Amino acid sequence: MKIKVIALSFLITAFLSLNFVVPQLIQEHLQAYMSEVQQNAIKYGIDVTFEDVRLSYIPLRIRVNGLAINTSKGDKVISTSNVDFSNWSLSEAMGVAQGEIDLSDLTKLKIAIHRLELNEQYLSPRVQKALAELGYEKLVLNVVSDYNYKSESKDFYLNELSVEGFKMGKISVTAHLTDFTLPEAFDLKDLSQFNESSVKEFSVEYVDNSLVTNIRTLAQKNNVPLESYLALSRKSDSNRDPANATDNSEITSGLREFVNNPRSVKLAVTPEKEIPFKDISLMMMLSPNKLIESLQPSLQINGATVQVFKGN
Repeated sequence: MKIKVIALSFLITAFLSLNFVVPQLIQEHLQAYMSEVQQNAIKYGIDVTFEDVRLSYIPLRIRVNGLAINTSKGDKVISTSNVDFSNWSLSEAMGVAQGEIDLSDLTKLKIAIHRLELNEQYLSPRVQKALAELGYEKLVLNVVSDYNYKSESKDFYLNELSVEGFKMGKISVTAHLTDFTLPEAFDLKDLSQFNESSVKEFSVEYVDNSLVTNIRTLAQKNNVPLESYLALSRKSDSNRDPANATDNSEITSGLREFVNNPRSVKLAVTPEKEIPFKDISLMMMLSPNKLIESLQPSLQINGATVQVFKGN
């Protein structure tokens, strides 16, 4: 009986520690970490503000509410509803909060920025004009970066890299790379980090909300014919080897349907054998037909498959 009481007491203590004490400690560290970020930003003439930092234990997620970047004079440059950090372990979260681990050193991480709004006065006049002509009052974005690195097999999975314009559309990229070594300071924007790796899978997809429709409406208003949208695809097809190129009308027909009824376009490559990343740019210059044959691309327009390569 005494053993059962001790065991029960231990379980209750563990539960309370796991669900209240530990999260509270992490949250305190996170508040201190964000305060340090604020102090460092001041050195560069930037004012970083936020409402609070909250920890969700199940699932493990750190949320920074009301994160904003302002000028030293207090003018708002960028504001967000919230920024979520997830897809990591409790030990990693604790390590980041305590300053022992940098975000760029994590082997897996998902960052989701919700309602990122750019102050229009910091947008170029050309962008402001384009937004107004397309019927958008402001530029509001949702941004997601989600990756996972398996150090044992050197596999890098880009689960999602996406930018969604509020009431516009969403473009997403996914990838699976092999023979990849995670650099000390990982940055998705630095493509040179991928030179020694190989492409196993890659896809890019655009899902329209209203952007293409508004572009079409604006084009019609300015007497730009539909065929102008399709000129690029015809030019691209004409540069390919006729023996390997699919019927031009199939792609043109699919693109025409998308312009008239825009829903989604997805291009995916799944080569039979991984292709070294550094060879892709070389093949693009020397043998584009060979590159297309090696990549085995597939194209989906509004959910329907369109053949872009005709094998032997």
